[in-house]
Amino acid sequence: MKNDPPQRERAPRREPPAPAHKERRSLSHVGGQVHLRGDREAGRLLASALDVASALVDESESQAHVHGFHSYPARMHPRTARGLIEAFSRHDDAVLDPFCGSGTVLVEARLAGRFAAGVDANPLAVRLARLKATATTEQDREMLVKWATNIAATADSRRLARAGASRRYPNVDVALFDPHVLLELDGLRVGLEGFAPRSPQEAWAKDALWLVLSAILTKVSRRTSDTSETEAPRRLFAGYVAKLFLRKAEELAERLAEIGD
Repeated sequence: MKNDPPQRERAPRREPPAPAHKERRSLSHVGGQVHLRGDREAGRLLASALDVASALVDESESQAHVHGFHSYPARMHPRTARGLIEAFSRHDDAVLDPFCGSGTVLVEARLAGRFAAGVDANPLAVRLARLKATATTEQDREMLVKWATNIAATADSRRLARAGASRRYPNVDVALFDPHVLLELDGLRVGLEGFAPRSPQEAWAKDALWLVLSAILTKVSRRTSDTSETEAPRRLFAGYVAKLFLRKAEELAERLAEIGD
C-alpha cells in the first residue's frame, strides 16, 4: 500500500492588510539642499516661505477654516502663501495670483490685510476661490444653512416618494455611484435647480450650495479619492447623502465665520 505523505497543517488564512492611510500634503518644500541665486535677501525670504517642514507634524494647518472646505489637487500650503505675502508685500498692498487655483493665496492675502485678485482657467477653481475669499455676514451664513435644509428636505421627500431619477444619467455616472446614492444626488440637484434666488445674497447662497454638492461627490462615490481611479465599495444608508449635504453646508458656514466678516 502506498503511504500518503503526512498532511501539513495549514495556517489560518490572513486577510491582506488594509492600505495605509494616504495623507494629503499641500505643495511646499519639505527638505533637501537649497541653492540661492540672484538677490540673496529675496532668495532667503523665498526659501523661508517655502520651508514648511515643521508644519508637517500637524497637517491640520493646511485644512484650517475655508482651506479645508473642498479638495483641490496641488494646493499651496497656507504657511507658504502667508510667508510669501508677508515677505514681498505690505499691508493694504494688492496681491495678484495669476494661477490662483482654489484660492489659498487669495484667502491668506485677505487675512493679512491685502487686496487680493486671482485668475485661473479652471471654472471650478474660480468659483471656489471666489467663495473662500469673499467676506460674508452672519445673515449670509444663516441663509446658506436655511436653503441647504430646504434642499435636503426636497431630496428626502423624493426618496421617500420613490420619485425616481429626474433625468437619464450617462454610464460614467451610473458606474461611479450606487443606484440609491445617484438617486439622492439627483434629488439634491432637483432641489438646487428649483431654488430661485430673489436677491444677490440668495444668488450667492445658491452658488455656494452647488460647491457643497461638489464637495461631497467623491465622499459618496466609489472612488477612493478625487485624484485616483481606484474604487472601493461604499455602504451608505438611505438618506445619508442628504444628511451629508446639510452637514457640509453647516460646516462651510462655520468655516466662513472663522475668517470673519
